[in-house]
Amino acid sequence: LSRRWDVGDVPPEHELRPLRKLVYRWHRHLAPTGPWGWKYPETYLMAPHVHAIFPRARYLHIIRDGRDLAFKRHRTHDPDTVLGQRVLAKIGASGEPRYIGAALSWAYQVERFTDFATRHLPPERLLDLTFEELCADPVGVTRRVAAFLGLPVPQSAVEFLSGFTNPEKIHDYRVRKPERIRAVEERIGPTLRRFGYVPAGDAAPMRV
Repeated sequence: LSRRWDVGDVPPEHELRPLRKLVYRWHRHLAPTGPWGWKYPETYLMAPHVHAIFPRARYLHIIRDGRDLAFKRHRTHDPDTVLGQRVLAKIGASGEPRYIGAALSWAYQVERFTDFATRHLPPERLLDLTFEELCADPVGVTRRVAAFLGLPVPQSAVEFLSGFTNPEKIHDYRVRKPERIRAVEERIGPTLRRFGYVPAGDAAPMRV
């Protein structure tokens, strides 16, 4: 992934072959008997590959406020990893403070995936969700996901979800230093607005 993600909308066959083999090994090892998939955040960078290999795949796109992600640690903006180094170099953020690099990486990834989805994914194969609405209404969002996938929601799952999520995790960036929050908003403001997350200086109310 660290070497091969940036290949355009139609990856060449030699770039697809390693992922085909990897997914085949996963599938053979897990031996699922029904619908299957994965939760892998770096899929943001691999959407063209996944689409080419699995043209009928369905996508659950869960987006979170980029200001929260600015203060998290993740491989795609960690300068101590090869992937993080390459992503930061790609977006011109190699020398930035970690929280700015993380914010710019978030903006790059969500914009990249959304633009690709607009060009290539039929609406019936993409469900857009937010982390915030999942935290606020885990049962309701899970029912939406299940309907999208054509799956039932067992009562045991409803009972589990009712006490599992923590709404206090919504917008937890607010505990960070105000000057850092402002710096993040200045750098990724257009992307925040595109996805409904309003910078503090804007007049519109903040998304919850």
